[in-house]
Amino acid sequence: MTQRREQLTCLTLFALIAAACFVGWKVYFEPTVHTLTQVGVFTDLVRYSHALDKHKLATGKFPLELSEATQHLDGFSAEDRWGTPFLYLSDGSFYVLISFGKGGQPDGDNYIARWDQEPTVGNPPECEHPETDQFVTDRGWSRLCGK
Repeated sequence: MTQRREQLTCLTLFALIAAACFVGWKVYFEPTVHTLTQVGVFTDLVRYSHALDKHKLATGKFPLELSEATQHLDGFSAEDRWGTPFLYLSDGSFYVLISFGKGGQPDGDNYIARWDQEPTVGNPPECEHPETDQFVTDRGWSRLCGK
């Protein structure tokens, strides 16, 4: 009977440790990983926007394809850090560069209409959610998380 009680105690202790690890992951580590990924996307968008601005200075217009401006950047990826392709919109006179966040789906914003708005300063409240789209335009930061 004592051996059975020791086995149950060990199983109970193991279950409690596993539950504590799961809660720790969900409460602390997973949000931290999401925040760090958002910061990484922010960094990429900053690098790519600088490359787009340099391309316009050199040619007089923004490229029609993102790769035209970023092909010489070390570590360039056509995908964001969530594994979803960036969406780049341009007709040569403007650009909008978008990461669709963890979910890979648009938030439903009309990004061309938002291009005409004043840039947002700081972290908007929606940045608390990793699914939030981040985007930058030639006019400035419209929504970047992790600033």
